[in-house]
Amino acid sequence: MSLELEKINCPLCGAEKSELFLKTRDRFNLKGEFKFEIVTCAGCKFTFLNPRPTPESISAFYESEDYQPFLSTQSGLTFWDRIYLTVRSFTLAGKRRKISKLKSSGSILDMGCGTGEFLHEMQQHGWRVEGLEMEKKAAEFARTEYNLSVRTQELQDCYFPDKSFDVITLWHVLEHLYEPKESLKKMRNLLKDDGFILIAVPNISSFDARFYKKNWIALDAPRHLFHFTPETMRAFCKTAGLVIKKFYQLPMDAFFNCLMSERIILKNNAFGKLLSPLYFLRGFSTANISIFESLRLGRQKKRLGSSILYFVQKQEELS
Repeated sequence: MSLELEKINCPLCGAEKSELFLKTRDRFNLKGEFKFEIVTCAGCKFTFLNPRPTPESISAFYESEDYQPFLSTQSGLTFWDRIYLTVRSFTLAGKRRKISKLKSSGSILDMGCGTGEFLHEMQQHGWRVEGLEMEKKAAEFARTEYNLSVRTQELQDCYFPDKSFDVITLWHVLEHLYEPKESLKKMRNLLKDDGFILIAVPNISSFDARFYKKNWIALDAPRHLFHFTPETMRAFCKTAGLVIKKFYQLPMDAFFNCLMSERIILKNNAFGKLLSPLYFLRGFSTANISIFESLRLGRQKKRLGSSILYFVQKQEELS
């Protein structure tokens, strides 16, 4: 694979200066010599991949058969794949229930809809659904298996009338988008005045991120271009004329992230198969600690759990 990289300024504040946060390998190529650099802006403290693959070369890094969001198109699932699918099956109805507390019905756009299971859940309960998914095989699966309307286009290239959607969702998608500011601004235009954007992203300041460091699954270099905290997410939303109304941790993500991080460590251990029960137990324990710490620190709005779900609305006026 030819690796074309580009160096960027901070996507949040535009500063050139940054400090190395850590180096990590692609989790699908742990034996490779190349390490990706994740840096922290010296000014606003936003954390991001730099340098990063160019938009033209990034697609190659999504082609692994082990990439979980596209597992519905695969056969011969592993034990770890089944963990992911089990977690996903539990969370689908939970996502719908969270939205139903905001809106009983309406139109929804799911960014990075993958193989379409979430949109299918919403469609089954009376919602008008649209999806965006750049991976063609996953998009075709969503169309044929669930009869969904899915476009293989970037958001900026899609035409939807302004104020088209009651709800826009990004389930672990914002960290993949090359232009998060511009994408949020576009979503603001597409959102009805009383609508909501739901953004779920990993939390780089969580306990498990600090515990696993370069082996934390949610680093997912180079597919994850950005790493958010509640403070930097609030700053990004503000630049787009959006405001966070509430946010809280996603406990199931803590278990998934910790167990999958242990899997990365196991792959680098010659005695991994023999020790796997101990690593599994440590991952389970670490997830519980991460959840507990989040609950303990929740009032301080710091270091909330492994992943955070943000409920975002329009500001009354753009600043």
